[in-house]
Amino acid sequence: MSNSVHNEDLLVRYIDGELSATEKAAVEVRLKNDAVFREQYQNLQVALQAIRQLGTRQQVETIHHEMMQELKGKKAPAKVVRLSRAVRYTMAVAASILVLFVGVRLYLATQQSPDRIYNETFVDFNVANARSSANQLSQIETLYQNKDFRGVAATTRAVSLSAKDSLLIGLSYLHTEDWQAAARWFHTVSVTENEYRQDAEFYLALAYLKTKEFAKAQTLFQRIYNNPAHIYHEQVSADLLADVKKLESH
Repeated sequence: MSNSVHNEDLLVRYIDGELSATEKAAVEVRLKNDAVFREQYQNLQVALQAIRQLGTRQQVETIHHEMMQELKGKKAPAKVVRLSRAVRYTMAVAASILVLFVGVRLYLATQQSPDRIYNETFVDFNVANARSSANQLSQIETLYQNKDFRGVAATTRAVSLSAKDSLLIGLSYLHTEDWQAAARWFHTVSVTENEYRQDAEFYLALAYLKTKEFAKAQTLFQRIYNNPAHIYHEQVSADLLADVKKLESH
């Protein structure tokens, strides 16, 4: 079972109240911290609401049909005629709104936006990375691990910063949505030889999506895609490249 299918099954059970207290708490933590998982939940809510609304509309239509069948053999008073017209009009308006609502959602689902691509592609960096040669976490690593992103950004004037520290500063700017600053820090790490260069390339491409520099993002994603040895190769698919290319052409 793919992660997407597993997530949808989990979210349906969450919406239906079928999870244990422990499972429910775990889902709510993910909804708070995982943007992609949260978007799946929101989309699923919209889909289920549309299904419920469609079911309600069909029930109303059935009742109305039965009522009209009963009235066929009778001479309906003028008030009943006017009421049936009002019912038909109301149902028509409701149906039109529902069709429009579902149509808009389907249209938006087929349209890619920088935010959508970013959320679907982003994976957070693991501070306790095996590539680190230090036995203890630096101040910046500790702050980042504690999600004190503004605290990390405040250390940018440190006398000596490692490549990993610089990467974490860029990531902190991503989390605080300062895309331009994030791009500057990632670029600095990506143009020098160090063990976090590939990380910086991946996150720089994501930052470029947010700054709407789609050609630069496309170049970096293509480089990652073309290099099977790149540590983020699995994160970049042909579909992702095609989506970014569409953004570039708009």
